[in-house]
Amino acid sequence: MTARKIRLMVRTWGREMSKFINRVILRGRVATQPALRFLPSDAPVCTFQLATPDGSNHTEFHKLVGYYERALEAAQYFEVGDVIYVEGHIRTRQFQTEEDKQVGRTKKRSVIEIVADDWVLCSKAGADAKKNAGAGDDAGVVPSLEPMAVDRSDGAADEGSAVPFL
Repeated sequence: MTARKIRLMVRTWGREMSKFINRVILRGRVATQPALRFLPSDAPVCTFQLATPDGSNHTEFHKLVGYYERALEAAQYFEVGDVIYVEGHIRTRQFQTEEDKQVGRTKKRSVIEIVADDWVLCSKAGADAKKNAGAGDDAGVVPSLEPMAVDRSDGAADEGSAVPFL
């Protein structure tokens, strides 16, 4: 294979890949209590809303859906007010309510959902208030990931600015 063919393949592949991205990353607060239900195939599904403020007086509410392990995690661990980080993709689902069917409406309704591929609990609801209220005791305090200053002087002479590795 020639270098020209390889460059052409890479250029074409890059253009094609950029056309098909459906990725969502959100960090926000759980706005509604996660509701766990089961599909007819016994697959667990959990739905809830996530609130993401934009910094001013506007907040977006996103409908989140998790399947299988994600659904069980959300139902067990997430509560209203928890801060979570979500990675997933957008899905538009169409449906027709029983009322619409009874009155003869044929137009289907649609809902935009974020299907979670992964999510992480960042902090529990009220964790900041609990931390500030119990400032005297160490219960519930999360250790910092910042490096600590360590005094390594053992009385030995300073070696200067020699770097032991390059």
